[in-house]
Amino acid sequence: MNRSPQRRGFLYFAGPLFLYWIIEFGAQMIGELFVMIPHAMEIVSAGGGSLEWESQEQMQEAMLPMYMKAVEIFMQYQVEIMTFAALCTIPLTWFLFRRGHKPDVKNPLFDQEKAALPKYLWIVLFGVVFCIGANMLIAMSQLAFADPSYQQASDVFYSAAFAVQIVGLGIVTPLAEELMFRGVLFGRCREQMGFYRAAIWSSLFFSMIHGNMIQMVYALALGMFLCYAYEKFGSLKASVLLHITVNMVSLIATKAGLLTWLCMSPGRLAFGVIGCAFVGAVVFVNIQKCSDNRIGKEQRTPQPPDEPTGWQ
Repeated sequence: MNRSPQRRGFLYFAGPLFLYWIIEFGAQMIGELFVMIPHAMEIVSAGGGSLEWESQEQMQEAMLPMYMKAVEIFMQYQVEIMTFAALCTIPLTWFLFRRGHKPDVKNPLFDQEKAALPKYLWIVLFGVVFCIGANMLIAMSQLAFADPSYQQASDVFYSAAFAVQIVGLGIVTPLAEELMFRGVLFGRCREQMGFYRAAIWSSLFFSMIHGNMIQMVYALALGMFLCYAYEKFGSLKASVLLHITVNMVSLIATKAGLLTWLCMSPGRLAFGVIGCAFVGAVVFVNIQKCSDNRIGKEQRTPQPPDEPTGWQ
């Protein structure tokens, strides 16, 4: 495996992530402001139509309905705000991703054979069975009903118009997240360390952006497969396609009632989980055969011990 001759410090890895979070947070604030402005008078009216109070108690009583109305409006447009924030991060991550492909950057992701286009169909099929199987496992474990924050997040995501869900959650958000967490973060980690360590680090940070424990565990497992797809196919297109497929299947299956139907019967749940596990294993074996990769070779080829770095 080729190693970058220049060891990198902590900021080389964490700096892009901090900038990504800053841009995302700022864009969300701007999005919320633009959403709230057209409803300003409606929010004030919810508080009694007056901004003058004789006491602090009166002010608190008047502010409560205003606050509740603002939260209601914010939740109504949260998917649109998230989509806008994701779009705002793409210029930064695309620039950093392309910069990582400079000729002087030694990275095993950039010097291997790319998989043929028809083999990307295995990525799509794996995304389908992963999404359905993981959602059935969540339903079977009853964890979804024990986590109110997961239920709240699901209600918010699926309350938006279906077209907004498809564009925002199905296309824009996966693209933005793949550029950051696989294209930039995993790519930079991969310059300095083996596949498994790089995949674990990037997947951990990817899971942290999700707001509840169920989604964090789901994102951690998905993140490892996304890193594997990127490494195996030698192209970020593979992880982007897998991420989009997983999100799209979740949206479409929920809209069509497929997931609800599968989860209503213990027999269907058991059969579905076993079926997804079997098909997923077959697909994964075929993905392993797609191209000559570095994952297995690293374990067979002796490597000199890593030098201590600021990242470690």
